[in-house]
Amino acid sequence: MQSSSTEKTTPVIEDYLQTIYSLHAEGASVIGARLAEAMHVSAPSVTAVIHRMAGEGYIKLNEHKEIFLTEKGNSAAEIMVRRHRLAERMLTDLLGMSWADVHEEAHRFEHAISNLVEQRLMEVLNSPATCPHGSPIPGSRPTMPQPGIPLDRLKPGDTAKLQRVTEKVEVNRALLIYLGDNKVKPGATIKVVSISPWDSNMVITCEGKDVPIDLDTAAQMLMER
Repeated sequence: MQSSSTEKTTPVIEDYLQTIYSLHAEGASVIGARLAEAMHVSAPSVTAVIHRMAGEGYIKLNEHKEIFLTEKGNSAAEIMVRRHRLAERMLTDLLGMSWADVHEEAHRFEHAISNLVEQRLMEVLNSPATCPHGSPIPGSRPTMPQPGIPLDRLKPGDTAKLQRVTEKVEVNRALLIYLGDNKVKPGATIKVVSISPWDSNMVITCEGKDVPIDLDTAAQMLMER
């Protein structure tokens, strides 16, 4: 796979491009407040960067102030997302690190990965389709899969396969350790046992074991039938 080069961008803009891309891929609408929450920065900081990105042609806003990537922005975002997710795969598949530890570590690598290194990683890793958290690697498939159904929308008795966890779960190391210890990882078949909306919890079964989980977390777990 060939990776196209992009004009020089700053790490800050690259981070924004990745976050906007990931939120859209998870089926979320992107506005300034949601971007600020996802990136753990202030609203004025987001406003300043968004203004700059719009001026440089990476994004456009509609009348509702929703943020969309332009063709230029999407191309640049795909490169950064691909390098981040390949770095995560390198850390898990080659170095044996836990899926709970690789998101932050991959962030240290992604900005420094060149076209040549990216292509070599794809070869060594045998062109992986997803990152360890289940998110698709851009360019690995002819078309990107549609976002799955959030687990909290399923009903007791429903069974589905875990497609991926969202970025919000990826950055929560303790939660990833809990899910991993209970075999709740992408590809696992999960059955909803019970839902208790009055205390915001549900119980699922994974590999024959009951696993309690809160509904906020369930909303960040995307399933496929």
